[in-house]
Amino acid sequence: MKSPSPMVGRTYAKVLLDETPSDSYSTYLEMLKGISEAFHNPDFSEAMGNPVIPTQAKEEVLCAMIDTFKISADKPFRNWIHSVTQKKRIAILPRIWIVYENLLYDRKMKIKALMVTAFPFPEDGKRFLHKEMERIWKKPVDIEYRLDPSIIGGLKMFTEDQVLDISMIGQLNEIQDLLISEKR
Repeated sequence: MKSPSPMVGRTYAKVLLDETPSDSYSTYLEMLKGISEAFHNPDFSEAMGNPVIPTQAKEEVLCAMIDTFKISADKPFRNWIHSVTQKKRIAILPRIWIVYENLLYDRKMKIKALMVTAFPFPEDGKRFLHKEMERIWKKPVDIEYRLDPSIIGGLKMFTEDQVLDISMIGQLNEIQDLLISEKR
């Protein structure tokens, strides 16, 4: 089956964001995240993509999942889920979640960043980095920190459209690429 264009996910995310009451942004984001994370389970993902399973049954499963979040899913969100299932766009829900989150940050005029380090980053370093990023971008910044020992040392910083890789493994890979290209 042909995968839908990335613009389809963006369209669905934009429609949902436009329908989201401003006091429900975080609620909708949490529900989308929960649904999207369910796609990491191969059985769930396969069932949602199975054309033999009726669309109505898939919608009922998604609505039951929403109910488990113990947060109010109002009529606009349920109507949106209905539209997604009827148009057979369930498979792109994980993509919609990512786009929705990015659009939400744009709307709030904030930047979301992910910083990956090999070792825990000290609190005073986090505060300094946070201040510097806000100074550079002239916007509020939310930074998520993750540990990844495979980068050996240094750090990797990701924003929506930029990557800064000053990790040891990144530098070693650059050296390796340079050596390989010089051998040719």
